[in-house]
Amino acid sequence: MTSGRGWRITTGIVESDPECCKPGTPEFDCLLAELVISNLTLNDDALELREEFVEAAKRRSSWTDFRTDVILHSALGIRSGQ
Repeated sequence: MTSGRGWRITTGIVESDPECCKPGTPEFDCLLAELVISNLTLNDDALELREEFVEAAKRRSSWTDFRTDVILHSALGIRSGQ
């Protein structure tokens, strides 16, 4: 905890075991970590970050035909309208 200014995140770990998760790219992993921190931890809407994440997810996988809300819910548990 920082001196009177709240919490400071100084490091993060990305799971990369191919038996546990699909291999990502540094861009995708960074966007996912930033979105989790911004949206779920800090309760920020992070609308622009959500859009970037969805585009990266579509480039990374066969999710090209999925709607944005389906991708966000699959990755983060975010439901429509949140």
